Amino acid sequence: MVDVRDEALFSQAGDVFGRVVLVTGAGSGFGKATAIQFAKHGAKLVLGDLNADSVRATAEQIVDAGGLAVWRQCDVRQWDDQVALFEEGVTAFGGIDVVIANAGIRETGTFMDITSDETGRPMKPVMDTLDVNLTGVLYTVRLGVYHLKRTTNNRAPHKAIILVGSMASMVGMPGGVMYTAAKTALLGLIPGLYASLNAQGIRTGVICPWFADTGIMTESGRKLLRTTGMPFAPIGRIAGAIFKAAMDDDPDSDGCVWTVPDGGEVCRIPREHMQLIGGVYTVLNERISRTSPHKKWSDSPSPPASPISPTTN
Repeated sequence: MVDVRDEALFSQAGDVFGRVVLVTGAGSGFGKATAIQFAKHGAKLVLGDLNADSVRATAEQIVDAGGLAVWRQCDVRQWDDQVALFEEGVTAFGGIDVVIANAGIRETGTFMDITSDETGRPMKPVMDTLDVNLTGVLYTVRLGVYHLKRTTNNRAPHKAIILVGSMASMVGMPGGVMYTAAKTALLGLIPGLYASLNAQGIRTGVICPWFADTGIMTESGRKLLRTTGMPFAPIGRIAGAIFKAAMDDDPDSDGCVWTVPDGGEVCRIPREHMQLIGGVYTVLNERISRTSPHKKWSDSPSPPASPISPTTN
């Protein structure tokens, strides 16, 4: 992994001025902190959140500090809500340059505690966790691709679509089956986006932070961390990782996973470390590299061994 010092997170801050940045889930937590950081460096913000009061407050804080921001109440599960949010940004600022798919919720319902209806048949699970954390992200990405391809300007060397995952993207969470499924799916989304968008100058990446003290955290979770002495990941550092993933000008950091471990500094996982190698996977990667009009998922001819690399079929 590549360590990223705190002082490097905003090293491209000078490139932000005038860019239009859309953030979902901007009413609190990572989304709010990220929006404020972009605004601080001169970006124009398009903010959405299910909680109208909280997203309005974020926008007002930015405007009161001399920045530019528009906002809409947005339920990311609703396609039309997201369409309207993007259109709000285009109307206000002429286009979209950076998209941060941040909106998310914790596990809703009890997937493993299966209840029965009045006939004794098992009831279907509550799907809100997947609807927000996966389907909502896919909606945001699809609209982001549509609008970023149509935004023409001379100020941006690249554009970006950044996803906000979780430590659950990589580690199973007891009691969070659907949350883990949704956040792990974002890891699978990034290589496909990179392969499709890299040649078009659209950066991609996913941020996978450790526990942070936000509204998504349960009180029992806070108590567990306090009792065991485990630190929270600083919200400001997570916002910095999102900023860095979107704005970095190093092509090697495109399409990567960015982790924010337990109170430590940001680590970037190179693309080749997330790639399955050996056997048929090597053949598949070589074929993809020959047919793609741009760099393959792994830029290294002989990527280092990965802990997820299979040794047998």
